[in-house]
Amino acid sequence: MGADPLHKLTGVGNSGGFRMKTVKGTKRVALCVLFTTGAVSEWPDGWAEDGNYVYYGDQREAGKDVLDTPRKGNQLLAAVAAQVKRGVAGRRNVPPFLLFEKDSPGKGRDVRFEGLLVPASDPSWLQVHRQTHPDGLLANYRALFRPLQVRDLSRLWLNDVIHGHSDGSSAPRAWLDWISTGD
Repeated sequence: MGADPLHKLTGVGNSGGFRMKTVKGTKRVALCVLFTTGAVSEWPDGWAEDGNYVYYGDQREAGKDVLDTPRKGNQLLAAVAAQVKRGVAGRRNVPPFLLFEKDSPGKGRDVRFEGLLVPASDPSWLQVHRQTHPDGLLANYRALFRPLQVRDLSRLWLNDVIHGHSDGSSAPRAWLDWISTGD
């Protein structure tokens, strides 16, 4: 696990699909790495035909509340949904989502950066998805994210984000536009 590149790049943990970094000294999520292997058939994370990214939450146990998860990824999605509804002021509090996919099997801990994501413009970007499971009904979130047109992220911006300043002068223009317009 010590060779995990995501920890070295962003300071997040080295396991799980939701890997959050909080602003030092607070509980506020500064950024969230979304990690997928693409190998969980029940929750098929991936690119949709419309260019958005579908990402399923972290509920894996039937009969539990959708928000009752060990890594609290679904709680983050619910909090982000509430912030998005607040408009510009709320979007300023939404952490950037950085999507990473596991590289080809057999490549160790290699990962590939897939993009900077924000909640899709569709008001129903976050929905509860239910499916039957041998242990009962399982409820999980299905989130729809839109990739921003950003090729590279600067280390300066990531450092600013980690310190709680995602909308400063180092921020990508597409990120600032999203905060301003929601599109």
